[in-house]
Amino acid sequence: MNYTERFQVVESPYSPTPVSTHTLTDIFRDESIELLLENDRYNVSNDVWERCLLDPVKTFLKKPGKSLRRDFVELGWKVAWLLSQQVTPQSHTSRRRYDKNLNIHPPQCPEELISLVEFLHSGSLVIDDIEDQSITRRGQPCLHLQVGLAPALNVGNWLYFVSGHMIDRLECDALTRVRLYAQLNRVMLRCHQGQAIDVSYKVTQLERGEIFNLTELSTRLKTGVLVGFATQLGALYFNLSEKMCETLYHFGEQIGLGLQMYDDLSGFMNESRWNKGCEDISRQRLTWVWSWLSRHSEVSDQDFSIIMSSLTQLSVRGDKAVNELISTEWWRADAEELRDQCLPYLISAESEIRSTIKGALDTLRHKLGNGEAHRIAVQAVIRLQNSYL
Repeated sequence: MNYTERFQVVESPYSPTPVSTHTLTDIFRDESIELLLENDRYNVSNDVWERCLLDPVKTFLKKPGKSLRRDFVELGWKVAWLLSQQVTPQSHTSRRRYDKNLNIHPPQCPEELISLVEFLHSGSLVIDDIEDQSITRRGQPCLHLQVGLAPALNVGNWLYFVSGHMIDRLECDALTRVRLYAQLNRVMLRCHQGQAIDVSYKVTQLERGEIFNLTELSTRLKTGVLVGFATQLGALYFNLSEKMCETLYHFGEQIGLGLQMYDDLSGFMNESRWNKGCEDISRQRLTWVWSWLSRHSEVSDQDFSIIMSSLTQLSVRGDKAVNELISTEWWRADAEELRDQCLPYLISAESEIRSTIKGALDTLRHKLGNGEAHRIAVQAVIRLQNSYL
């Protein structure tokens, strides 16, 4: 029985915001590209940049992911707009958009805010694939295998700064711009700290008691921080209080933690994502699968050592097979055997994930009350959760 059969999908009344026809690649086609590249200053044609920057970027962006970060930005935007209507005097126009029947018609979220997070995430994926020596991303060869290591590394870093450029394109006052830049810088620092843990530790090299804390820390810094930033952007844009900005940030961070748990678990248990699980096994990554096993009371120290030993051997043999261009079918069979050995101890993992997400929603309700802002958050999170199931 695979992952999708085991866990029931929860129905949600949430109607998502219609997806904009605007895409990330559009930014590299419109007139704003001239401003970004400063062609007038350097007297350079776009042909130069097309070859060394824009073509590789478009190659990477042409196959988008789930756009979950867009959803988080738009969720935070809606919640922040509602809160801004509660704390500021309402104009006649505001009353029409937010009436007694809770008919919500917030202004459209600026594409720059969405692109800010999407470009930051895209750049991190390019760099992650290089550092992890990954082979595929979103069903196609990783960018560094398509264009070369050095060009891909440069593109990944360049996208970090493109994300900052999105703040310059926003229509906002100077104080808001400063707050956005300060938070973006914090996010960059924390994400790199999380990546440092991810690339420096193998789960098989840690003591059993260390695995859970390091996994949680790495997840919070790599995934939670970026999701928290996404849900916080609207509050920063509307100049809400520091306390409210922190509330929305911590909510997003905790939801990001839960969704990364889903990602790790589904990569291990869902046949359609087994390639991701195999990659995690071959790299001996700190994932929530091993974290849950490390804390399971029915897994003896001896059994846990055997599992870690099998994981080490699989990783070594997998690397040898790849380096010698040997078929890895036998390796996948051995990996599936290890997975089957672990499955009985992962039955309660899904309920723990739901508890993590419920805790985030409960905390948000405590901070915001049971109003429309909390209702929107609940519905959106259910939909996001379903996308992983």
